[in-house]
Amino acid sequence: MRNHILFVLLSCLLPAIVRAEKGNGEMLYVRHLDSLVTVIPRNDVSEYGLHAKRFTATLVNGETVRLDDVAEVTEATPLDLPSFSSYKFNNKYNPQVFTDVIAADPSADTLTLSVAGIGKWLTASFQTADGSTRVEVNGKPQRSKRTRQSFASPVTYQLTNPEWQMILLRKQNDGTYKKVDEVFVREQTVQVIFTTDHSTNDYTVPRIDITLLDAEGGTPTGNWSETNWIGMQGKDTYMPALIEINGGDAFPDMPATPVQVKGRGNTSWKNSSQSKNPYRLKFTSKQKPLGMTAGKSWVLLSNKQKGSMTTNAIGMKLAALFGCAGANHIVPVELYVNGSYRGSYNLTEKVGFSNNSIDLIDESLAAMIEMDIYGESNGIIPDKNNAYSVACKVKEPDLDDDYYIHGGKLSQKDILDDYYHLMNVLKKGTDAYTNLVNTDAMVRYLSANEAMYNLELCFPKSVFVYSEDVTNRVEAGEKDSTPWTFGPVWDCDWCFGYTYDKQYYVDCVDADYFEDLILHSRGNLFWNDLRHNSVEVDSLYYRLWTDIINSGGIAEMKDFCDEYYRFAEKSLLHNNDSEADEKDDCDYLSITLNSKNWIETRLNHIYAGLTPYPLTSDDKEDNTPISLPEETNSKSSATGRRNVTYDLSGRAVRPGQNRRGVYIQNGRKFVK
Repeated sequence: MRNHILFVLLSCLLPAIVRAEKGNGEMLYVRHLDSLVTVIPRNDVSEYGLHAKRFTATLVNGETVRLDDVAEVTEATPLDLPSFSSYKFNNKYNPQVFTDVIAADPSADTLTLSVAGIGKWLTASFQTADGSTRVEVNGKPQRSKRTRQSFASPVTYQLTNPEWQMILLRKQNDGTYKKVDEVFVREQTVQVIFTTDHSTNDYTVPRIDITLLDAEGGTPTGNWSETNWIGMQGKDTYMPALIEINGGDAFPDMPATPVQVKGRGNTSWKNSSQSKNPYRLKFTSKQKPLGMTAGKSWVLLSNKQKGSMTTNAIGMKLAALFGCAGANHIVPVELYVNGSYRGSYNLTEKVGFSNNSIDLIDESLAAMIEMDIYGESNGIIPDKNNAYSVACKVKEPDLDDDYYIHGGKLSQKDILDDYYHLMNVLKKGTDAYTNLVNTDAMVRYLSANEAMYNLELCFPKSVFVYSEDVTNRVEAGEKDSTPWTFGPVWDCDWCFGYTYDKQYYVDCVDADYFEDLILHSRGNLFWNDLRHNSVEVDSLYYRLWTDIINSGGIAEMKDFCDEYYRFAEKSLLHNNDSEADEKDDCDYLSITLNSKNWIETRLNHIYAGLTPYPLTSDDKEDNTPISLPEETNSKSSATGRRNVTYDLSGRAVRPGQNRRGVYIQNGRKFVK
């Protein structure tokens, strides 16, 4: 009687999904000759046996289970239990993860992994021991290298396999227990330890110490002073130094290492020893500061514009969220030079062709254009001799001397002319320009900049676009195999509504980005034409935004804002104690709250105004509902932007200009 009462109490505690613990005898595993496996909770069985390939068990409620063609019965957990055969966070799919994080025992019940990075949304890469095993979390199918979710708390996966079934007792409405057949569910839990939660540094973020050396790179030059500061010989002159990084157990340390350092920046640079200036770092060999991808050149961003100490981090996170080419990583750091505290900075990669920025297999024929109104101090003057009269110059390769390719000279003009060919085709108003540009990368680049309302593009300033081969000019109408690719995104301190009241995350949340680019650039249509002169681009735009919105992109951005502030809070406050002139007494807790609301409102606002297009199965996660914006035939009340009408050549038609004919609007053809 006592055993029966104990069984009833235990049975009442049976969960809807029975968990299979490894090696604890809680399950019977009945293996059939045809590779099927039946699993029965041991507590449901009073007795069992195997005779002449027939398995017989008496359940505690008196029911009998008979299974034929059985090979063996065991209470030991089988090695082929449905499980992961590999599980990791690959940095290719997780921008904030600098090094792949791999589970040592992917088949364990609990997988514990340590991640150094800001932000707790991750994309797992995994394989299962059997290719037919299905992986879910709370009923939602999981796709390796694609499904993204928060790992702020442990995530439990449910793994099922059609060859694994289960028999168990289930309580009925009348209080009795009845034998039922169900799919066997194996649960594995992934617990992530985020090292940024456990920093040991005084101000949480990593500390960087730079010690300037004498001209020969030997003796330290003493304290920070008017005669001893970075930039005293001009911002283009490198000074020898040693750099040391204390990661505070949140990121890897770096012992004292030789480095060259100089000033950098345009509007952010001030020729003063007491200014909070930005700096450029150059190592003689590739280094991995804070565990980032190895590279020789790095940048220390000063963010000295009031209220801007989180804007580059949030802007670069948006660039990564939208999958922009070469999206930079941002880590807040405390900077000391010759013992002088210079303030809270950002360490990030220098834009260019390198392992830690745009990593090309072969860059011998590649070139990068910088669209920027500012001239370089080495004498390179921006060129405006193009269809849109926008300032352009060659950033890569170095063209101080003639640059030779295949034995012939390739001048700055040759490279610019290849890019200007794209502009000439774009200016004609058809969609033929899509043959000359990486449309996917362009849509991601434009989307990220629209999301953050980045008005740097209207000058333009800090705009980068590259081609892997500028020598293979194609004829009109042909598709370029090495098209121009926009990215990386750079310079995010004239974003987020800063334009009007010099405040971030207050204004412009519902502004029409491309119309405002035309306004602020005095009527230049370059960006508007890139965005609106092609139905293909328009549809890619909608599909990208659909994926971002429906895969939790807004929640991820809001969580990142919180995580970045939490990690950098002490450093942001400490910045006011620096020995530099520029102080920033802004309330970054309020700024963070505003940033979350601004981003959520703006992303939803932009998405609601996009032209809907039919979606394919690859455009959405399994079982993920797609919310389509309401279609309108006039100016959208949600966004204040017009629905674009296209002719059959893909050319955008201005309102009032469409004569009789066939047109496309909202992804559908209509006759006028």
